[in-house]
Amino acid sequence: MDNSAATATLIYRLLVAACVGTIGVSLYSGLRRDCLSAKHLVVTSYALQFCFNSVAVALGIGTTPGLELEDNAAYYCYSMLLILAGLVAYLVGYRLSAARGLMRTSRLSRRWSSRAVSKVFVGACLIASTSLAGFLVINGGLEGFLTDREFWRTEGIIGQGYLTFGFGAVLPLVGTAVVVSGLHRQGGGKSRFTRAILALGASVLPVSVLGFRGLVVYPVIRAVTAFHYLRRRLRARSVALFVIVLFFLGSWYGLDRKFSVEALRTATAPQWSRQLLLRSTGTDIVAVVLKNIDGSGGFQ
Repeated sequence: MDNSAATATLIYRLLVAACVGTIGVSLYSGLRRDCLSAKHLVVTSYALQFCFNSVAVALGIGTTPGLELEDNAAYYCYSMLLILAGLVAYLVGYRLSAARGLMRTSRLSRRWSSRAVSKVFVGACLIASTSLAGFLVINGGLEGFLTDREFWRTEGIIGQGYLTFGFGAVLPLVGTAVVVSGLHRQGGGKSRFTRAILALGASVLPVSVLGFRGLVVYPVIRAVTAFHYLRRRLRARSVALFVIVLFFLGSWYGLDRKFSVEALRTATAPQWSRQLLLRSTGTDIVAVVLKNIDGSGGFQ
């Protein structure tokens, strides 16, 4: 490694340390007051997307799947600098008085009509059932799709978005509305709470067929956030435990896209480390874009 590459690598490590420090301070600030504030959710997602693998690379125990670090350290420096600048810009904007007033709006102006929300949810279920059935027919049935699902997930099949939108977006969003209605403090009995849980399960089950963890995790996070603001404020320890459990289940599911005991038993330490910590390749993506930006023809 020549001197310029060594210097760039050192700068990269310093930028990673600065990003981790900024994330740590911002997460600790206001943690007891509101651990599920918009700031904490955004900063946590930042850490998951950009930091874990970057820290491993900076410590020499991880790899850069996008480019070789030694030969492209400057691009990784620019990448981490942009990431850090974006994080700081968000935190500064969040601290503005107008932004704080907006983020404090956590109560509904009035309780939603449970009957109206239920009717909309029934309609969403019909749309989701029809779109899911059409999607499976096009892809050779449930068994045929599950057999070729990894190819579908990685390569994608053009022209099926109108089908996946029905059960992958419409139903989970309307299901969240049912959860919010059921968890509202005013008049929210056990029956409505049970209905909210059932709606969450019904909205998550169809989309789980696609094999994307995020499509399953996001509705759960929205439900927990609704419980936090509409029922009872959760403690930081409870949220931390929830995140750990969610991380473990998501990693287990990522081993073979189904919760099989065999995958849990045979998984090696490198497989677990990749699923748990080393999937945050956002820094690599930015570095690859920066290196190839001159030859992209103006993104055409």
